[in-house]
Parts: sequence; C-alpha cells; structure tokens
Amino acid sequence: MSNSGQIPTNKQVWIFLGPSLSVNEAEGILSAHYAPPIRRGDIDKALKQGARVLGIIDGSFYRSFSVSPFEIVSALRQGAKVFGGSSMGALKALECESFGMVGVGKIFEWYQTGKIEAEDEVALTFDPDSLKSLCDPLVNMRHAFSLAVEKKLISPKEKTSLLRTAKRIYFPERTYRLLFSMMEKKGFSPQKLRLLNAFTQKKSCDLKALDAIACLQAIRKYLETSG
Repeated sequence: MSNSGQIPTNKQVWIFLGPSLSVNEAEGILSAHYAPPIRRGDIDKALKQGARVLGIIDGSFYRSFSVSPFEIVSALRQGAKVFGGSSMGALKALECESFGMVGVGKIFEWYQTGKIEAEDEVALTFDPDSLKSLCDPLVNMRHAFSLAVEKKLISPKEKTSLLRTAKRIYFPERTYRLLFSMMEKKGFSPQKLRLLNAFTQKKSCDLKALDAIACLQAIRKYLETSG
C-alpha cells in the first residue's frame, strides 16, 4: 500500500462478504464498500476501481471459479493490503501469508496450526439472492460442541461422536437438523439433543460470524493507525 499519509475512504476499502455476517452488522463495525462473496477476477475489478485495502471473508467456489492465490499475491505486489478470515478468507490467508496477506481469527489459527485441514470445514452453500447460508459449516459445529462440553451439556466422548458423524455428511447437506436426526437414530438422548439444538443457535456458537467481526475490527484498527 502506498504511503499517502491519508486514511483510505470507504470506496478504497473493499470487503467481500456473504453468509458469514450480514452487511448491516458489518457496516456497524467498518465503513467500506461491501461486495458479494469473492470470485475469480473480482480482485482485479476492485483494484481498477481504486481499492487499496481488501478484506476477504466469504467466497464462491461451488458454481464458479474461486479466487486464486496468484490474484492475491498480485494485489499485494501492487501495494494493496489484504486481510482474510472466517471462511474463504481464512483459507487464502493460509496460502498467502508468506507474501504479506494478514490472517485473522480462530479458524485461520486452526488451519495454521493443523487443528483442521480439510477445506470442507468452512464450505457451505448459500442463496445467491439473500446470501443466507443453506447449511451449517463444520467449523461452527466444532466450536459449538467444544463450548457445549465446557458447559457440561455433552461429554467429550459425545462431542467426538457428533463430529465424526457430521464429517460424514456431504457439506451442502450438513445441518444441525440432519445431524441431530441421525444421532437420535443412533440412540443419542432426545432430551439432550433438544438442549443442544437450542444451545447451538446462540451467537457465541457462530464461529464464522465471530471471525468475520474480528477481521473487520482488524481492518478498522489498521486504517486507524495507518494514516
């Protein structure tokens, strides 16, 4: 990023956001230009329109080409500052960290430390119009069940069983509803599943949203200190 001594305007800050967090909530954290989940070619378009800071949170890959590491590295070499976290952003930050991309959040840290490796941990499908998620990402389940163990709603052994079953579900079909239905058929306590279902709806269980917020906060902090 060129050192002009000026804090970038919101037209120079592009955030690629979709199902991880609503734009309304995001705008309350960071003033920026909010674009739909990133696809191949979007970075070049953003740079041509004056973007100097990019935040990659959500991305498309299921029905379109995903953004490539080459595009991100090219933007970095042109002086742009690029942040990533929560979903596609966490994956790309892992790939491009050594070139200067900034990774933010627990999901990025999980990939970085090898706690998780599969891309389908963050994968989901979403409605192209509303951008609402149509399934539940495995990272959210992993986080929620860990919290449930801390709250003594389930045992560590039950958490392992839940995650093992969840991993076997193809990601576009992976939902709490389907998972809990499968677990009940396996003999898991219906009463415990009802409690767990209510617990997983809490905001504290939505790790993708929490990491998206952390990414926006990191960008805001960078902007406040880079002028």
